Amino acid sequence: MGKAERREHIHLWLPTVLGLVVTVAILVIGGLFLYLAFWPVKAFTFTTITTDQKVYTAGDTIAYTVKGCKFTDLPFTVDIQFEGVDNTHYEYPIQSFTANVRAGCGIGVNNVQLPVRVNPGVYVLRDTVQTQVNDLHTETSTGVSNQFIVTAASEATNA
Repeated sequence: MGKAERREHIHLWLPTVLGLVVTVAILVIGGLFLYLAFWPVKAFTFTTITTDQKVYTAGDTIAYTVKGCKFTDLPFTVDIQFEGVDNTHYEYPIQSFTANVRAGCGIGVNNVQLPVRVNPGVYVLRDTVQTQVNDLHTETSTGVSNQFIVTAASEATNA
């Protein structure tokens, strides 16, 4: 085989090999992007959320206990809402904070204050935990407390 024939032979298979390498690289990078963006990651799960009482007065402080498991050492943001369940569907953002606890299961006790001007009714606390897993994916877990009753604040409190 002469030099001209070898050169022609290389020109025949070189574009095919380069095309194959580029195609594989695109598929690997695309697959990695899809994996990072959409693969479900379990970052936090709620077992139970319980309040310390069943009846509160508007403006009271609720002590509530959260039992759950955290599966990563990444920091997370907690948003706590006060939500009516008696067809009024009031949603009051009460508290928001960022925490960084180690992975594992445990119990946390938190306090939140009920709004003073809230209609009497049946409510729950809704905890939403968001963990930024990577630049493309945020994992969200939501837990709901037991139902509790809120009664109106006394007239002396409102005056």
